[in-house]
Amino acid sequence: MRNILFNQQESLHDVRSTRRLEQFAGSSLPPHALMAQAGRAVASLTEALAPHAQSLWVACGPGNNGGDGLVAATALHNNNQQRGLTRRIHLTLTGDPGHLPPDASNALRNALDCGLTLSAQPPDQYDFAIDALLGIGASREPEGPLAKVLSQLRTSPSPVLAVDVPSGLMADTGALLGDEAPPVAARYTLSLLTLKPGLFTCHGRDAAGDIWFSRLGTASRRDRPPTAILCAPKPGTASPARGTPHTRAAMATSLSLAVRAERQQVAMGGAALPGCARRHSDRGWTGVSPASLGNTCLKASSTTQQPELMFRTLGSGQSATA
Repeated sequence: MRNILFNQQESLHDVRSTRRLEQFAGSSLPPHALMAQAGRAVASLTEALAPHAQSLWVACGPGNNGGDGLVAATALHNNNQQRGLTRRIHLTLTGDPGHLPPDASNALRNALDCGLTLSAQPPDQYDFAIDALLGIGASREPEGPLAKVLSQLRTSPSPVLAVDVPSGLMADTGALLGDEAPPVAARYTLSLLTLKPGLFTCHGRDAAGDIWFSRLGTASRRDRPPTAILCAPKPGTASPARGTPHTRAAMATSLSLAVRAERQQVAMGGAALPGCARRHSDRGWTGVSPASLGNTCLKASSTTQQPELMFRTLGSGQSATA
């Protein structure tokens, strides 16, 4: 596990690519093992970020993201037992416990077996919250109880750690589902298995806060190229911060500009220069799509100075958009 400090190049994977990597990683492990690793990583980071917290709220949703939260709650409860801690763990599950995915259903059984109970309502006061409500599969605006809990997390006066992505944040685009609420307290995100483009663009920088990353013990696969590249800033320049105008620009997608260069030798001049112009006009994080993403493109000095330029490939027959 490591903190993303924006001081090195990062590979980003969209939802489709992440799902493939998740399927491959899970196929080589025993049942439920990948979720167990994810939940333990969340619990470990929680212990590090809030070592003196006396009251934790773990907000779980109806999918596998909620399953990660259930595993984390179980690990934190077991830590309480082993170390004689009096820390309270308030566990909520928004959704039908009888209709959870298999891994999440197993996590719920383990949580209840260890002595945890499900609370009907979030606690009135808590020192730290874990947002395991919605993951990378979220595609529509939450409604009903889910929307209510999401609003409580977004307006939480206490620090919040999001599991994989902040709930309601589109992992590919950085668009935010539901009502936007500026964070009141510290926000953290533990991205699991891959780093998602949406964490670094549009609403993602504000919503994600301090980003951490865990590969969950898996190795990087060379046969699964990244969807996008987040370049490191030039030495001596400031890394992009949350809340600056270019990160708050109104953008429909995280990779809103995809300039396709038909020849590799003009990729940097034909694609990066318009991208830089868009960046300097406060138009947000900008995607650049040269026809080839070879080493020559990635190492070009004109682009490594611009961390807002994220490279992505365009599929066969796909046109550039602005």
